[in-house]
Amino acid sequence: MLTRLLPLLLCMACHDAATLDAKVPVGGLSLHLVCKGTGSPAVVLESGLGSDIRAWSLVQPEVAKFTQVCAYDRAGRGSSGPPPRRHSNRQMAEELHGLLQAAEIPPPFVLVGHSMGGTNVQLFATHHASSVAGMVLLDSSPSPPPLDELPPEELAKFAAAIEKMEGLDLKTFRAGFDELRASNRSLGNKPLVVLVAGRPQPEPFLSETRARELFQARQEGQRSLATLSTNSALITVRESAHYLPREAPAVVVKAIRAVVESSRTGSPLAE
Repeated sequence: MLTRLLPLLLCMACHDAATLDAKVPVGGLSLHLVCKGTGSPAVVLESGLGSDIRAWSLVQPEVAKFTQVCAYDRAGRGSSGPPPRRHSNRQMAEELHGLLQAAEIPPPFVLVGHSMGGTNVQLFATHHASSVAGMVLLDSSPSPPPLDELPPEELAKFAAAIEKMEGLDLKTFRAGFDELRASNRSLGNKPLVVLVAGRPQPEPFLSETRARELFQARQEGQRSLATLSTNSALITVRESAHYLPREAPAVVVKAIRAVVESSRTGSPLAE
C-alpha cells in the first residue's frame, strides 16, 4: 500500500486537497498525472498523437467544476519518461489502466479520447469494460490517415516523428487501427458522445479536391462510432477543425458533462 501511495506523497504541486500533480511509476515507466476537482465518475482525458496535458488546458479546469478530472502525459510526451519502442496503442491503453490503479483513482471512468486518444480509450474499454462509465470521442477516426499519399520524404519525416514522440513505428501505428476494427467495443447502454470536426485541416500535400474527399470520408467514418452504444449522440462541431479541445472547448465540456450526468442518473443522454 505504501508503494502505491508514494506517488501521491511525492506530489509536485498540490495546490489544494482536490489537486494531484505527480509522476507515477507504472510498469517501469514514469507517467505524469494531473487530477483536479472532486466527484464521480472521474473523467480521464487521453490526448491525440504527439500531444500532452497542455492540449486540455481549456477543458480540464471547467470539467473540474463538476467532477474529478485527470489528464496525463503518455510515455515520451510532456513530463513523462521515455516510451518503450514498438509502443502499440494496446500498450498505451494498458499503461493508462495501470496509471489509474497506481494513483488509486476509483473506477468507473468517463473516458475522453481525442484523435488517436480515441483509439486508446476504445481499446481500454475492450479489456476493462467494468471500469468504463461512459465515453466521449473527439474527431477519432476508425481508419488510418492516407499515409501512402504522402511524398516519400514527408512519410519518412512522419515515421521519424511518431517514433521519437510515441515509440510508434509505421507498422505498429497501422496495426492499432486493425486491432481497433477487429475488437468488440460495445458499450451497451453506457452514454457515448461522438464529436466530429466540421471544418477540414489544411492538407499541404494533397489537392483541394482530394483533401475534401478525405475529410468527408473521415466525417462519414465516424458515424459508425455512434453505434457502439444504444445511448449515444453524434454531433458535428461546425466551427471546429480537428483540434476540438483547443478550438471548441465549451462544446467538449458540454459533451463531457452530458455523459457524466447520464452515467450518474442512469438516464438517457440529455438533448
